This record gives sequence, C-alpha cells and structure tokens, in this order.
Amino acid sequence: MRNETFVKTTGLYLLRFFPDRLAVHLLFLRKFRRVANFKNPVSFNEKVNWRKLYQRDPLIITYADKLAVKDEIEKLIGEQHIIPTLWSGDKAEDIPFNNFTPPYVVKTNHGCGDAVFVRHKDELNVQNICKKITESNSKKYGVERREWAYQHIKPKILVEKMLVTPDGTSPDDYKFFVYDGQVHFVQYDTGRGENHEMAFFDKDWNKLPLTKGHKRIEKEVPKPEHYTLMLELAEKIGKQFDFVRVDFYDTPEGVFFGETTFYPAGGFGLFHPEEWDFKFGEPWVIK
Repeated sequence: MRNETFVKTTGLYLLRFFPDRLAVHLLFLRKFRRVANFKNPVSFNEKVNWRKLYQRDPLIITYADKLAVKDEIEKLIGEQHIIPTLWSGDKAEDIPFNNFTPPYVVKTNHGCGDAVFVRHKDELNVQNICKKITESNSKKYGVERREWAYQHIKPKILVEKMLVTPDGTSPDDYKFFVYDGQVHFVQYDTGRGENHEMAFFDKDWNKLPLTKGHKRIEKEVPKPEHYTLMLELAEKIGKQFDFVRVDFYDTPEGVFFGETTFYPAGGFGLFHPEEWDFKFGEPWVIK
C-alpha cells in the first residue's frame, strides 16, 4: 500500500511538468480506462476536461473565487442570500479571533477542503488554525488536474458565519446542474463529514437511479421547502454560462448561496451507472 501511494503521489507530481493537454489525457485514461474525445466531447467528464483546457472566460475566475463571487451573487439575487463574511485578509496571523462568536468557518478563497469549522469556543486552537490556513493559502490549486480558473485566483483568507440547523448540524446541500440557464439535474447531499449520502433528481424532483462517489439514499427525500426559489435563483445565476453547478443551503432562516462550481470533481467523478456520465453531458452545449 505504501509503494502504491508513493507511485501515485510521484506520478501526480511529475505530471506537473507535462503539457496541459497531455497531462489531462493521461489523467482521464487512468481514471476512466478509455481515451478522451476532446475534439467532440460527449460525456459530462469529457466536457469538464475540455473546459479546463480550452474555455478561458474571465468571469469563471471571479465566480470560482469564494470571496469575489459573493459581490457578484449579491448583485444578482440579493444580500439576503449571502452568507456573511466576518473578515478577510492575506495573513492568518492577522485574523482577529477575539472578535468572532462561534459558530464560524475559516477558509481560503481558492482552496478545496481546507475549511476549519469552529463550532464552540473550546474548539478554538488559534495556532493550529493559522498553521493549516497559512499552508493552504500558500498553495496554488488547480495545477495537478489543470483546473485553469483556480490557478488564476489571488489567494485570500476569509472568515464567515457558519450555517447550522436547530440541532447543531450542518444544513443539507442542494447542487443545481444548470445548462444555459436551465436546471436539468439536482444533487442532494446530507450527512457530510459523518455519514455522507446523496441522491439525484430531475428538475421536477423525480428521483434518479444513480449515485456519484457516495452511498445512494434509498428512502424518499421530501422536496425542500424553498425548492422553487432555489430553482429560480440557480437559473438566474446559471444563464451566464453554458454550464455551471450552483449550490444552495435551505435553512429555517432562508436560502443561502454556497458556491458555483465549474469543474465538478475536477472532471474525474465516476457516475454509477456509467451511462449517466453521458446523460449529464447531453444538455451541455459547449460555447
């Protein structure tokens, strides 16, 4: 196992020195055991990888920036849907922790999976948080998998209010797959960090027979209270792009914007069954 990890890590590092097109082809072949068709991409993952190589819309950089996107989304759908930013800056040691009352989140604007959740005062370890966030803020994300937009975001640190449900857990996540301003699919995630499960639906909230990386929810999932509103907001945001995934949280306090994603799973997410990779790619007319 140790040797396998070494080979994998070394291989990913060496790919940094390959031309983008060759690196993405090799990564795709390694993941899907087939050669990607970038001249005429058909599957969803092919189109995500095509975008990484060829789509250079500056607006994608702004919307991939977890801090800058808030201003753009506020203009489109209103301040009431934005999770409040408590602080932003360049250095972790400048974070005024004494000014914040938990729960809150510390993260970078360009990273992935680097968020630190401070739910209670006794969870606050300033030294550990600063070390982790400084490390994350110094990294250039998107290099290994050639995610173009992330490589062009100026790194920043932000602290924002943490959304919690009445029982103290994180709210469920609703991810809208928007093609040219029209939602075609919705991904529902629950139990993240503990017992992560997911389900997929069409626009009319009919459950679809697939999963993607996590256990599929077998029981019925009720339509969220503010589903129609989230649908409208996702399409309003998504009409600016040929494809974007728009994430929302539905809470008792209302609907809150999560993020916009242009390279879901970096273009290497496995659909089960595989046919859904092509069904998710079908509505995406590349521009």
